[in-house]
Amino acid sequence: MSVAESFINNFKELDTPAETKASLMKHMGNVHLMVTDLCGVYYARMRRQVYFTPKSYLGYLQSYKKLYTIKYKELDQQESNFSIGVQKIDSASESIKEMKKDLGLEEIKLKEASEKTEAMLKELEIEQREAEKVEAEVNAITIKCEKEAADIAKQKEEAERELAAAIPAQQRAQAAVDSLDSASVTEMKANKKPPEIMKLTLDAIAIYFQLKLVPIQLVPDLEVTKGNNVNFWKNSYEESGKFILGPGFDFLRNLKTYDKDSINNETIELLEPLLVNGTDWFNETNTGKVSKAIQAICKWLFAVFEYHEKSQIVRPKRIKLAQEEANLAIAMDKLEKSREELRIIKEKLAMLNENSQKQMAVKDELEQQAMKTKKKINTAEALINSLSGERSRWKKGASEISD
Repeated sequence: MSVAESFINNFKELDTPAETKASLMKHMGNVHLMVTDLCGVYYARMRRQVYFTPKSYLGYLQSYKKLYTIKYKELDQQESNFSIGVQKIDSASESIKEMKKDLGLEEIKLKEASEKTEAMLKELEIEQREAEKVEAEVNAITIKCEKEAADIAKQKEEAERELAAAIPAQQRAQAAVDSLDSASVTEMKANKKPPEIMKLTLDAIAIYFQLKLVPIQLVPDLEVTKGNNVNFWKNSYEESGKFILGPGFDFLRNLKTYDKDSINNETIELLEPLLVNGTDWFNETNTGKVSKAIQAICKWLFAVFEYHEKSQIVRPKRIKLAQEEANLAIAMDKLEKSREELRIIKEKLAMLNENSQKQMAVKDELEQQAMKTKKKINTAEALINSLSGERSRWKKGASEISD
């Protein structure tokens, strides 16, 4: 007993209560006695002597110590495994709770993203319909403008062709003015006693420029050229002729820049007695006898008159053409505004479409994340449920081993 007691007291790794140690000491002492008795029994039966020596007893104690240490470590490892298993299950349960919280937040974000996506898609649909409407209007206006432009081009070509007949007269008028120079005009102005045909030439200029005229007064047997007398109106030389030749009337510039398209019917009516009915005496030949300047002016008077007559045929068409061109300009302006409106709508549409795609991607990503979280939760719960019995067993085993 004393050897067993010393062994137990020195065995520091022995993890057991004092009562158990005392019982163990007693048991080890009894083992010594039991083996000694059995040696006697063995001798009586087998007639062979076996001795249970102190060394054998110490070997027995060392074997106990070795086996105890091995089994203790095995139980300690088993207890640790049971505890770790229980901890893992408990940790997984806590993780599931956290994942469920995360899933709740993800589902809130997903709901918000879905609502935002739906709103953007509705706005995109509205803008798409508006774009289609405006594009249809633009196409309709474009077709109308193209048709009107084609019609106007055709009418313009026809008007230009008809107007071309008046161009030679216009060119002759320009050539007549160009033939005048400062010297010839000065010579004309220096004539102190201008002949009647020169005065009537200046009357025609006064009519073109709507200057003051004397009331119409027929002068019988008026000598317009030497040896050529006619019944004609009294000239307005004093009222306008002298003004035309004076410094207040820029003669050459006014004739060169005269607006031939502004002549009205009243002007033509006033000129007809001279340029239509009086051509047998009022002509380039007779005016040329006075001076080259008067002859050039005479050419200009007839050329402008002819230009007006021929251009009058085209004038209604040109007026109509101008109106149609004005209407086309308005339509084109409307078309440009509609195109600009369509461009802005399409830009907005492209931006909305891009944003919608991005929002859809965000929503899809949130959906995938929520699905992954649900899958993790379901897998973890299934695993924990399948290990619920094991958890109880592990917990019980760890408790039993610990005890």
